[in-house]
Amino acid sequence: MSSANGGYDEIEFLYSKPSEPFPCQFCGIELSGLKEEKRQVHYEDHLSNRGLLSGSGSTQEPPSDGRNMFWRPSFDSVPPPSNFTPNLIPLLKKSLAVSHQNGETRKAALCYTKSVHVGVQMWDLTWGCGYRNFLMACIALMEQTTQPGYVKLLKHPIPPGVENLQRWIENAWDLGYDAEGANQLQRRLLGTRKWIGTAELYVAFISRGVPCDLVDFHTDRTDSAAEKVVKWITTYFSPSREGVQTVNDVLNGAVTVTERMPVILQHAGHSRTVVGYEIQRNGECNLLVFDPSKQLRLPSRTAAPGLQGGVETRSHASRDRKLMDRIKDTMFHPINEIKARKRKESPAVIDLTQPTLKRPRSASGNDVVGEATETSHSKSVEVENQRGRPPPIEPDDELPPTRGDVTRRMLNWSRLSMKRIGKKDKYQILHFSLRDPLTDAEKLQRRVVTSLKL
Repeated sequence: MSSANGGYDEIEFLYSKPSEPFPCQFCGIELSGLKEEKRQVHYEDHLSNRGLLSGSGSTQEPPSDGRNMFWRPSFDSVPPPSNFTPNLIPLLKKSLAVSHQNGETRKAALCYTKSVHVGVQMWDLTWGCGYRNFLMACIALMEQTTQPGYVKLLKHPIPPGVENLQRWIENAWDLGYDAEGANQLQRRLLGTRKWIGTAELYVAFISRGVPCDLVDFHTDRTDSAAEKVVKWITTYFSPSREGVQTVNDVLNGAVTVTERMPVILQHAGHSRTVVGYEIQRNGECNLLVFDPSKQLRLPSRTAAPGLQGGVETRSHASRDRKLMDRIKDTMFHPINEIKARKRKESPAVIDLTQPTLKRPRSASGNDVVGEATETSHSKSVEVENQRGRPPPIEPDDELPPTRGDVTRRMLNWSRLSMKRIGKKDKYQILHFSLRDPLTDAEKLQRRVVTSLKL
């Protein structure tokens, strides 16, 4: 059976098992499915990444390349880069507890405590959100202890990074993953500013052997996509009894931190990392998110445990951060149009009879992207940006807030309200269930991107 959208026959023909194996001499990964020039690129990646071949397993020295900067809490002797902010989950828990005491928050649940916010920088301001969400997922997956084998899968042969993710995806395409998505992006990502979405992140993680799943949410006659997303998120993060950690949690159960991995929430033009949820006094639910396009302001960052001094003691770091915040606040993202591409969808297994859907990809925006309309002559979909005036800067943003304002600012920074979620009628979630690493056979079975539709 074959299909215009790419079917089994085409994939099996192009990527049938070779007669002779060709393992990489550094990492052991099978390269027989790659052309000679791609094998050379693979070896060059080994030689160009510092410490990759040492075999020491040390976690104390992150890469120095700015476009592949990666940091996680295990790098305890190295201060985090200015756009990496750790220890926010404990700060969020404290802020939510104060809000609960004030009668504003009824209940809340948060993800794994070592999750880190990673923001875009000036060089990837208009296109980097998908990549930064990827880094946030990698940090959590490499810090958790349920599946310690994930560290090796994500670190070798190429460690996480923005440009390194582009290499991951291109290598996966060469091995037969996501033929449709590869064609839509002209089979080239490295060195470009092309947007990627949760489908590309799925390909990256699956090709490395890290299990993950996609879920699609669409508005129908009974429920909106926003209602479905919120219901799914609250179920996912709601802690079991085993997840309660302290006596205080047992007594009130208002704010809990779980072992759940953060999830990536995608809509046309933007994506965020969801780290929990909050139910307010009036019953309204807010998602709690780490938005790569929203840099945490200095006072809240300083309030996070373990950041005293840190990177903010570097020369001009405070001035540069305030300047970048002001630029982001006033310009948001100068994007005129995006291309939202089609993707296949299946309830649970590959089904070539399913209609082709738009494949969302991310820029770096704050709900400024309009809805897509399909053209008749191309798979691409042009989306007009709802260009408007920059949002006004509130008067209290002109002056640094006091420490007493940290709770309010922390919650306002992380909250994604039901009203804002409801502006979109299609969402996709990428989540991680911490199952055992995939075998080679299981990876091959997942070369075609599929999702569960709700």
